[in-house]
Amino acid sequence: MAPNIHQTDTISVPEAAKVSGLGESTIRRLIEAHEINATRDSRKRVWISRESLMGHLATSTKAQRGGGVPTQIRSSTTKVTPNDAVAASLEAQVSILKESVSHERELNRELRERVRILEGQLTQHMAEMRALLSGKSEGLLSLKKWFGK
Repeated sequence: MAPNIHQTDTISVPEAAKVSGLGESTIRRLIEAHEINATRDSRKRVWISRESLMGHLATSTKAQRGGGVPTQIRSSTTKVTPNDAVAASLEAQVSILKESVSHERELNRELRERVRILEGQLTQHMAEMRALLSGKSEGLLSLKKWFGK
């Protein structure tokens, strides 16, 4: 099974809104203003670059003023300070990075398994080619096996 690029490098608008604490309409405005990189797939869905979103959150003046704070902090009865906003932004980034690392580890495991299988097939094919070239094979029958005819 081939990995889906949308699972590793990008997130949807609702996911970006949830992670950043911004509204979906704000995320869309940031995309339109080219402050966040995004692409559309064949089904017209918008996919946002994780790296771009994290970069925007880290450098956003709104986050430094206390805006763009995730809902759980915004709904708190205590006053939100710029440090709280930065901390919330960093927590969101850490959460995304942890998810990304976990996903990359799983992909790495799958790729290592594929490599192991391909190395086994390569070893088998090399042995068959050596036998064919040394004349210790069944001649045309082995060629038919190799070329499928």
